[in-house]
Amino acid sequence: MFRLALATMLMVLVSCGTDEGEAGPGGDATYRVSDCGGFASATKSTYGAGYCDANVLAWSHDAATGKLTLTDRRVLLNCCGDHSVTVTQEAGTFVVTELDAPQDGMRCRCMCVFDFEVTLDVSAVSGPVPIKLIRDVTDDDQPAQTVFSGTLDLSQGQGSEVLDSSDADPWCDPAQDPQPQDPQPQDPQPQ
Repeated sequence: MFRLALATMLMVLVSCGTDEGEAGPGGDATYRVSDCGGFASATKSTYGAGYCDANVLAWSHDAATGKLTLTDRRVLLNCCGDHSVTVTQEAGTFVVTELDAPQDGMRCRCMCVFDFEVTLDVSAVSGPVPIKLIRDVTDDDQPAQTVFSGTLDLSQGQGSEVLDSSDADPWCDPAQDPQPQDPQPQDPQPQ
C-alpha cells in the first residue's frame, strides 16, 4: 500500500509542469499555464511587486503582428490539477475559458497560485476587443464562473484589470517553495 501511495505521489510530482497548446481552432490562439508558483517562480526569480496582492488580468497588444496576449496572474487553485485554455468567439466576443480538473482523479491537500496566458490573433478586429474570461473548476460542484467581461482598448498597447484582491496567504508567499503534497483520491461524484 505504501509503494502504491509513493508511486502515485511521484507520478503527480513528475507530471506537474507548464502546460501549453493550441487554445482555438486553426491555431489562431495558443496558451500556456505555469507551474505552481506562477511563471516568475518557474524561472527562479522573485515574485514581482504586488504579485501576491491580487489576481490580475494583464494584457499587451503587438500592433505589428495583431497578437493580443492575456495573462491571468495569481490564480489560486488546488496544487494538483490538469490545466488548459480554450478560446471561442460568440457574437464577436472572444471567450477565454480556463479549465482546472483533478489530475488523474486526484487533488492535493494544498493550494497554489498559477498563471494562465493566452495569445490571440485579433488582427481582423477593429476598435475595442470584447473579452469574456471564464474559469471552470470541474470538480467544485459550481457552474463555470465569469471572472472578467469587458472590452480592451488596444490603442493603449497594454493594461491590466484586478479580478480578485482576496488575500492568498499563505499560498502566495515568495519565501515558500510551493510543492504539491499528499495526493488524495477524488470522491466519486454522483451522476
